[in-house]
Amino acid sequence: MTTPQLRRALRGWLTWDVFATLAFVTIGRHAHGHVDDLRGVLATWWPFGAGVAVGWLLVRSRGHTLWPGGVVVWLSTLTVGMALRLVAHQGVVWLFVFVAGAFLALFLVAPRLAARLLGGAGRGPRGRSPIATSE
Repeated sequence: MTTPQLRRALRGWLTWDVFATLAFVTIGRHAHGHVDDLRGVLATWWPFGAGVAVGWLLVRSRGHTLWPGGVVVWLSTLTVGMALRLVAHQGVVWLFVFVAGAFLALFLVAPRLAARLLGGAGRGPRGRSPIATSE
C-alpha cells in the first residue's frame, strides 16, 4: 500500500471511529429522553472522543494491526471515556459500562474483523485499511 493509500485508509477508519462514537452517544441520549441538540451531544461525546484519540495515538505508535489496533481503540475509548465521565461528573454505572462496551466493540472492533476476514487485504470503510490487516 502506498503512502497516499495508507493515509486515506487511516482517515477512513478514524472517521468511522468518530462516527460510531457519535452514533452511540446520540442513540443513548435519545433513548434517555435528552434533547438531541449539538451542544448536548458534544458534551456527552467528548470523553469518548478523547478515548478514540488516545487509542489512535497508541495504535499509531505500535503499528497498524487489527490486533491490537481495533481492540486498543475500543478499550481506550471505553476506559478513557468512562474515566473522563467520572471526572466530569457525568455519571457512570456498571450497566452503562457494559452496554457501552458491547456497543463500542460491535462498532469499533467488528468492522475491522469483518474487513480482515472478508477482504483479505483489509477492506474497510472508505477503502483498504492497514489497521484491518496484519501488516
